[in-house]
Amino acid sequence: MAYEPPENVNLVGESHLQRGGTAILGGAAGIGKSFAVTNLAVAGATGEEWFGLKVHEQFKTLMIQGENSLSRLKEEFAPYDTALLDDWIRVSESYINFSSSGYMESVRKEIKSFDPDCIILDPWNHIITDEKLDSYTKAIKQIETLRKFGSKELLILIVAHTRKPNSDNKPSGRDLLHEISGSHKLGSYARAVFVMECMNDDNEKSLIRFTCCKNNNGALGAPTVWNFDNGRFTKESDVPAVGSSKKRKGITKEQLKQALATPVKKKIAVKSLEVTSGQSNSSCYKVFQEDSPLFKYLVNDNGLLGFKDCDGPDQTDSNSNSTKSPGGG
Repeated sequence: MAYEPPENVNLVGESHLQRGGTAILGGAAGIGKSFAVTNLAVAGATGEEWFGLKVHEQFKTLMIQGENSLSRLKEEFAPYDTALLDDWIRVSESYINFSSSGYMESVRKEIKSFDPDCIILDPWNHIITDEKLDSYTKAIKQIETLRKFGSKELLILIVAHTRKPNSDNKPSGRDLLHEISGSHKLGSYARAVFVMECMNDDNEKSLIRFTCCKNNNGALGAPTVWNFDNGRFTKESDVPAVGSSKKRKGITKEQLKQALATPVKKKIAVKSLEVTSGQSNSSCYKVFQEDSPLFKYLVNDNGLLGFKDCDGPDQTDSNSNSTKSPGGG
């Protein structure tokens, strides 16, 4: 109770990115993650939104990265007036070695000198030495050491790869958390997790779906779709946030099924449906009313709402004692 939290602890979004917290940005190789975190660093300096999330105050960003050459970094910052960014952003050359005491000392000096609010680590697979659990544990301890070097409670954002796509399984919403490589250890470590996905059917990567699949400190928010061109992301308002075509903008049976993959209380069910459908809270809430056309697919088991496909051949009698009224909260 005596603890006094830092002023303006919430940096970005609805408690998505906070001082003292750890977040992850995941996505397939080449999808634009490095450009996305560069956008975040710039947003911290300029106050622009980041993927539709409000930036609440200016913040300094130190980007420690191990993949991008100087020529690539020049390309990433080409769209911006870098003279305005000099006091707000620092970027390392392409090298990360947290196991080296000399390297860690150089990082300590840079953090002490620059005094950042946010540190971006890009990418995770340049921090771990292998995919074993011990390597993950060691890497997380090394990352936590960085917090001791600064005078502020640092936000740390880790850039990570997602697993190789499975054509038979296309997760969305909260399920995307399990697509992060090393999700069991890395995903549980972070307070917030974002995933970028390519929506195009061809080899072009211009349409990107951006989803928050974990936010321990607040609401996830609905997925959004962005056009990626020349290192910048612009809102694509004409493309549905999740799956369904323009001809069918309402909430679908499949989206409800996905939201209720695990029985949950009504309040959580509504939030889960927001994620899978991309619809508003009020629209999702209406699904759980008796006059909703989707109400017939709901079952209530001791206050937990689940999904039952009553259109299938294995449906039970609606008067059966095994199927309870879904009206409970």
